[in-house]
Amino acid sequence: MSRILIVGVPRSGTTWVGRVLAATDETAYLGEPDNPLGSPFALRACRRLRLGHFPLLSPDSEVPVYERLWKHAFGLASAGKVDRVRRAAAHRLLRRVPPERVRAALRGDPPGLPLRTAELLAAPEGPDAIDGNLVVKSVNAPLSAEWIARRFRSRVAVVLRNPLSILSSWAQLEWLGRPGDDMLDHVAPSTCDELARHLPIPRPPAAGSVIERSAWMIGALTCALQDAAARNPAWALVTHEELWEAPGTRYPALASRLGLEWGAAADQALAEMNRPGQRGEPFRVATQLVDVWRSRLGAEQVEEARSVLDRFSLDERLVSRTS
Repeated sequence: MSRILIVGVPRSGTTWVGRVLAATDETAYLGEPDNPLGSPFALRACRRLRLGHFPLLSPDSEVPVYERLWKHAFGLASAGKVDRVRRAAAHRLLRRVPPERVRAALRGDPPGLPLRTAELLAAPEGPDAIDGNLVVKSVNAPLSAEWIARRFRSRVAVVLRNPLSILSSWAQLEWLGRPGDDMLDHVAPSTCDELARHLPIPRPPAAGSVIERSAWMIGALTCALQDAAARNPAWALVTHEELWEAPGTRYPALASRLGLEWGAAADQALAEMNRPGQRGEPFRVATQLVDVWRSRLGAEQVEEARSVLDRFSLDERLVSRTS
């Protein structure tokens, strides 16, 4: 049995990778068990850790609540009937709370009765059943992937994407926000400070533009993933663009490297994902997404983002697509 973590920056293509790989023979899938906006238990864990949406954990950190989260996510513990009922009730409560209220609670604001109740009822997310391999996808784990891999001996695939395309996707989805509630505000200040210690560019001020702050966040998380992959040569490091330039050969090669058996069902899933989709759906025409930033970002936005991104030591495969 292979336990596989697919990790990347939000909107880097991890859902595609995870779902396609989950279509390989005898493989189950679980998406975002650590997303505090979608999982009451993840919300509880992140609020207890006080580390925002993206917990920064060293490989030897002792964090029991996070360990419980990932133990269930990888199918090493299962929820009983009562836990499943509590989890469903907690999800109903969380869905009633506006996302901005949840984000405020993650930053330390009083959570209010519905969120407190959801956290009390919460049980960790886990796969319904596992007959063989398990693929777990996360965009909240770029700074804790090494901790997860060491604790649970999971294989890891890091998915990188052109930072300008990520930024353009955030803009299209209206994720950029405003000062005080933009994407960088999802990262705990202590985490930003720790990341900045290893980077050639300081964290942008709170009064900075959302483009500047979002570009810094994308660059910082991408560099963290690159560095983690460099320290762990057994990990697979792929780019969204390269996968979709030759999906028929590169996806099967990635599956093989992760110990998965490619078959007809995976071929079918790959074909089905490569089609037009509505907002929020994982379906896209791959050829339309390569360098999609050129049609989504204005010239001033691109120039401002580049002034930040050019100072990061990004993978050459990404740099070549930002010019």
